[in-house]
Amino acid sequence: PNDAGESSLPMRLLNDTVVTAELRDLNNGSWAVDYFFAEPQKAMFFSRSLGDYRTSTWAPQEGSPAIERIGGFDAMVFDAPTSEVSYVISPYTGDVIGDYSPWLAFSDGSLALYTGQFELLSAVSGDEILSLEGNLGAWEGEQGTLGVRVMTDQSMLLDGSVYAGEVETRTRGEGDYVMIGDTPLEEGESYIGVIDAALPAEIADSLDADLNGIFGGYEDAFGYALPQKVTLYFAFGGFENPGYSFSGSVIGSNLIVMNVSGEVLRDYPPAIREHILWFFAHESAHVFQ
Repeated sequence: PNDAGESSLPMRLLNDTVVTAELRDLNNGSWAVDYFFAEPQKAMFFSRSLGDYRTSTWAPQEGSPAIERIGGFDAMVFDAPTSEVSYVISPYTGDVIGDYSPWLAFSDGSLALYTGQFELLSAVSGDEILSLEGNLGAWEGEQGTLGVRVMTDQSMLLDGSVYAGEVETRTRGEGDYVMIGDTPLEEGESYIGVIDAALPAEIADSLDADLNGIFGGYEDAFGYALPQKVTLYFAFGGFENPGYSFSGSVIGSNLIVMNVSGEVLRDYPPAIREHILWFFAHESAHVFQ
């Protein structure tokens, strides 16, 4: 505190956070992210560093270091203790094996932004990060709370509530998805959420009935029903790539995020139906377990 009894933290640092990431929609497909640290830092690394996508999609702005790959982690190392850094991001919408997709793209241009991708841990130097050898469990620091502020002219959906202009959220080790865009909410018997309008009809037309049946099977097996409808974000990545791809994840106890793509889905052979049902059952199991 200063002499006036007011906080001396950076103006844009969210209360009770050690790091705040402020994202601004640049309205050209790119986003700016400004980081604010409660204490000056010598080096920081991303706790979620699978995929190695930041080195090519995060452009440092004046005075900020480039993201570099150190011992299996994406990291930023500073010439002097630093409290603020800035980057321009080209959203990476590809899959990250073993982690949540950083940005989930919908065919109408809407995006679901995963806040956990911005979590940073502190280090004394790049050498300390290197010594971890990619093992997050070897880090001996204490993870603080990350604040994320998202600012855009587009509508936003978070935890079932709609926001305009700005939304703030906090996380510590998990993260959440902020839905950005005008894709309308849909509600079925089994879910409420955002479903890509370009999703093949063979999948979309039976989606609610399929999930209902799978949930019913789990209710019988586990002996309890879900307390509320799941929130579902279901994106379609197009027919361009050969074969097919299904990726999904569950955050918390209620949010299912899924993405499908591939040329095989255009003709929809019978075996794909079996794969789709397995995919739904796999992600649904995480909600019950």
